[in-house]
Amino acid sequence: MEKANTDALKQFGLDDKEIGLYIAGLTAGEALGMSELAKKAGIKRSTAYIIYKSLEIKGLMGSIETPTGKKFSAKDPHIFLQKADVIRNKALEIIPQLELLSNQGHEKPEITYYEGKESYLLFMEDSLKKPNITIRHIGSIESIHNVVNVKYDRDFYVPNRVKQNIFLKALYFESKQLEMDMTSNKKLLRKVKHLPNAYKYNTSTLIYEDTVIISTDESNPLTIMIKSKDIAHAEKQKFDLIWDLMG
Repeated sequence: MEKANTDALKQFGLDDKEIGLYIAGLTAGEALGMSELAKKAGIKRSTAYIIYKSLEIKGLMGSIETPTGKKFSAKDPHIFLQKADVIRNKALEIIPQLELLSNQGHEKPEITYYEGKESYLLFMEDSLKKPNITIRHIGSIESIHNVVNVKYDRDFYVPNRVKQNIFLKALYFESKQLEMDMTSNKKLLRKVKHLPNAYKYNTSTLIYEDTVIISTDESNPLTIMIKSKDIAHAEKQKFDLIWDLMG
């Protein structure tokens, strides 16, 4: 494969081994067993499984069950256009705010972009570092649990948040999960209000201190982290406006 193409794929966060396995799956023209796919990519079978899992999380490879066992294949290359569109749309959302900050000579925000649900777990844990603060969370709790799963939220995040005396204000779309937990809100240091499902979407925004985290759902897990006092303040103001209007 030409170096220019390899460098282009690296812009999507792929390393050399991930690129090798993806290209092997793509050029095969059909789903292959892992041994055959690893051989085609020139890597060990055990290593290929690890690399495949990474590519699966990034939405670039998938698997199917066949009578002769599980087969693996690369997703259509147009997936990179979809990823680029997601990044572009998110960038378009925040550019006006960033330009305003730049024109005012304020400190430039720190923006970090990640793929995969592991990065979102790290960001959630980052929100627990400072005690006695308030976290604002808006979006679909079901989509959030599709990324981090209910067990992580219930057994790790919530207990550690309570231990740190961190209060949660949440604007969530109605779901059965919320109905089951609402009676524990006071004990779990949180207040929850329901958003109309007519406006439901699958991204979520976490706001705390000088940080804003925007994440997509499990089908294409992307996370954007913005470190900026001005942007975080603006997002808190918008959140509180919606909160107050909800009564």
